[in-house]
Amino acid sequence: MIYRHNFQNKISEGKRQIRTGILRPKVKVDSKSSTFNATRFEFTATGRAVFDRFAFGQCDAWPKNMEMQCQKVREWIHARSKANMTEETLAQLQSTPDANFTRGLGTFGNNMESFIPTCLTKKYFNWFQGTVHPDRETPMYPGEPANKEKRAYCCCTNMKTGRVFEDDPEKNCISTPTCITLGWTCVRAYDPVVGGEIYEEGKKEH
Repeated sequence: MIYRHNFQNKISEGKRQIRTGILRPKVKVDSKSSTFNATRFEFTATGRAVFDRFAFGQCDAWPKNMEMQCQKVREWIHARSKANMTEETLAQLQSTPDANFTRGLGTFGNNMESFIPTCLTKKYFNWFQGTVHPDRETPMYPGEPANKEKRAYCCCTNMKTGRVFEDDPEKNCISTPTCITLGWTCVRAYDPVVGGEIYEEGKKEH
């Protein structure tokens, strides 16, 4: 892989980050410079290797085996996000449920930090998520392509899995500006059994 930074001979934004303890793939990939400096991505194959697509991950996706682990999902998505937290910010988080947050990946992260799901407890998701991309089928810009203020959605959410309620984005997701205007609360997605469990756990803690 060859990374180049011949864009008007300068870097317009971003911050260099040095990371340790990152697990690398077994395949060794040589690069001539840091990905931070890249404005063009080139790669070549030898022998019988064939490239048939170039793909990126989803903004709001996490492994299926993370059901009832909302806080770990937050940490998983944050670690791969465009967040670029300082030591000071990380220190301030130590007294919060997000104490295990890492710096994030900065410019080359997968998603904006605002798309991280909100939790009621370490286990359970909030039944209402105010800023998400619900699934790969829902368009980034509903309606007119220029309607960029509607690029995010609010969704009613399954409290155990974090998935869109009833797996039906058409009925349970609307653009965030419309959601605010209508005052959506997603009461239908509230799970009283889960709510009861949270209440009982809260009584034990106090």
